[in-house]
Amino acid sequence: MANQQPDFNALGQHLEAAAVQFRRFSNIPRVVEAQRLDRLENRLDHLENRLNSVQNERNSVQDELNDVQDELAGVQDELNDVPDEFAGVQDELHSLKNQTRNLFNENEIDTTRNPINNSLNQNIAQLTSLQGQNTSFLRQTDQNRITQNAREYNSITKNLNRNGITINPRHRLLPLRNIFTGITIDNCPRTRGEIHRLSQREVDRLLTLLDLPRHGTLNQKRLVLADSFC
Repeated sequence: MANQQPDFNALGQHLEAAAVQFRRFSNIPRVVEAQRLDRLENRLDHLENRLNSVQNERNSVQDELNDVQDELAGVQDELNDVPDEFAGVQDELHSLKNQTRNLFNENEIDTTRNPINNSLNQNIAQLTSLQGQNTSFLRQTDQNRITQNAREYNSITKNLNRNGITINPRHRLLPLRNIFTGITIDNCPRTRGEIHRLSQREVDRLLTLLDLPRHGTLNQKRLVLADSFC
């Protein structure tokens, strides 16, 4: 029976070892928290790299748009000179027409004078038509440039909003631009929640300024609008 008695020395040693291990249990939350923080830090680094990439793309697009604007400005300057050249030719044609009239007496045969006058009138009419076409072309070129710039700007802004929400759900949305004027739209919603609370009238207003379809239910149109922002 004596050898069946508990070995208190061995038991004490094991209890001391167990106590050491039990004290280390308090380190588990800190290790887990550190691992979570490492994962979050890696995720934030990844998102920051994505944002930097988007920003670089935006800068690149803006540089290209600036180059296009400079080229269009040069073309427009050249086209602006065309009306002055047309006006000079018109003046010469009018002068030639008047000189032609002076060459003939009222008693001379109209069959000689009329073909020349008709030809001059046709030339003047053609020049006037070309002037009108030139003005229309300038207006259309300018409108196309405005629309293209606004669409590019809105596309980049959408990416920035989407990445911003990924990092911070409370991120306030950046406003978009009017497709037809290139001007920032007034009273744009600043959160996704605001978009889904907009009235029918306000949703239709924003969809129109963004040149987006307005058919469907109010909720469907809100989804289209939300997708355009983020």
